Amino acid sequence: MHAIAVTEYGPVANLKTIDVPKPSDPQGHDILVRIKACSVNPVDTKVRAGTYDDYPDYYERIPKLPQILGFDGAGVIESVGSDVKDFKAGDEVYYAGSPIRHGSNAEFQLVDSRAVALKPKSLDWGQAAAMPLTWITAYEALVERMQIQKGENSGILIINGAGGVGSVASQIARRVLNLPVVVTTASREETVNFSKDVGAATHIINHHEDIAKEVENLKLDVPIKYIFITHTPTSGYLAPAAKICAPFGKVCSIVQDKEMPMYGTEFMAKSLTFVWALLGTKPYYGVDVESHGGILKDLAKMLDEGSVKLPPTPLIPNSPYPLIHYPSLLKHLVTTRPFKASTLIDIYAQNGWQTQWIARYGPDIQSHYHSTTHEAMTVISGEGATIRFGVADSPSWAQGKYPVGDRADGEEGGVEIEAGLGDVFIIPAGVSHKTFKPRPMTKELAFYQPEDIERGRAKEVSKEKEEERRRFFQGVKVDEGDFMMVGAYPYGGVWDFAVGGEHEGKEEEVWHVQMPEKDPVLGDSGEGLVGLWKGIDTV
Repeated sequence: MHAIAVTEYGPVANLKTIDVPKPSDPQGHDILVRIKACSVNPVDTKVRAGTYDDYPDYYERIPKLPQILGFDGAGVIESVGSDVKDFKAGDEVYYAGSPIRHGSNAEFQLVDSRAVALKPKSLDWGQAAAMPLTWITAYEALVERMQIQKGENSGILIINGAGGVGSVASQIARRVLNLPVVVTTASREETVNFSKDVGAATHIINHHEDIAKEVENLKLDVPIKYIFITHTPTSGYLAPAAKICAPFGKVCSIVQDKEMPMYGTEFMAKSLTFVWALLGTKPYYGVDVESHGGILKDLAKMLDEGSVKLPPTPLIPNSPYPLIHYPSLLKHLVTTRPFKASTLIDIYAQNGWQTQWIARYGPDIQSHYHSTTHEAMTVISGEGATIRFGVADSPSWAQGKYPVGDRADGEEGGVEIEAGLGDVFIIPAGVSHKTFKPRPMTKELAFYQPEDIERGRAKEVSKEKEEERRRFFQGVKVDEGDFMMVGAYPYGGVWDFAVGGEHEGKEEEVWHVQMPEKDPVLGDSGEGLVGLWKGIDTV
């Protein structure tokens, strides 16, 4: 097989493309993976240079030269060892490998299956391969090493919030642990903008200034109890960290440093705890390797079931608020026959959302967005469909030359999600969406809406009128042979049908649409819209 390996430790020129034997059949817990994508991390450059010093005996334990580098990987399982229970040949997986085995810069790799998870369906190969090292490192630092409790009334300062690990850590802190204050550091315009685009930081400060003074000027109403250092040198941040951190707080670093001067700082006075976080510790010493697979499994679930942030495109404003997807959330409801539309309508209504339509989808519908209101859609019948979010159609669509399902038919970017029974989508104002390839595809688009509903406006009406509408929707025939969805909007919302380019230069008008008070299904639960959209700056 082909591989990229370091033949002698030193400059980048020592990386060579070589031919080596394909790994032998996997034994025990190992799986053999055909690599589809890998990623490059700072640790790879240190290993290649011969300067990697996180483990004192590292260069004594690794494979003999030539050494194949690469921690992250994503690919398809070719075969499995006798002790592998959770995977089979053909499974698509992603992982962070071991620091003391050959890496992912090759056509094939042997990997410990216990550190592996099924690839997120919502990510392509390259995206999946870019996730494991940064996510596991950040997760272990915040959850395992600093032991941050979900929802606690504390803040965290992340040094280098625009870096790979730092940007992931800010999202874990805000969206997984629900911390009220997440302060990140950035200095250059592009890193500041990136931190804003990620949308997880509540405050951004400049790490080239006096960090302690910068935090003091924020006048935070919760204490900074945790500090995460992801930028070298660690020693340069210890004194300000000790000054900023609340008594009995914790400071964690992922950056090795020969000098660790704590004497003369407030570390002891405040009884602060300093901890290291290193992704390779578990596989290096053979301790709790299974946790890496569990972390990646949870990440895949969150990516596939949670929220997707879609940046603006040249034609589509999209939104600072993430798109939310709840797969199969209401499957128990929509698979009950006969389908009771009134039950779904009541769930929406009690959370401040009004049902406006039921639609049967045909082979084509134009990519569009609503510029003045958010939207909720629930799949109530059919085998499934593809929904493309975040990009406009190409001009050829209007000319009747639209090649259904071809990624070349629209702008670059966006995300495609396979919608199934009971799926719920919460679509922010400005986020474009296009439903195509409905299964089965037997009829043209049909749109069912009571005549008394004022097009484009979701407003409260009398109980009698609401009951009339419930009866109307209950009377719509829901055929299991059609792909159908129900649409609802927050009360007070006014919806339009906007297509690519209509708000060019006026994107902020769309971004400022007011956040709903409740999630259409989960209500005021922090697991839903209320938690996922809270605190996001739409300016």
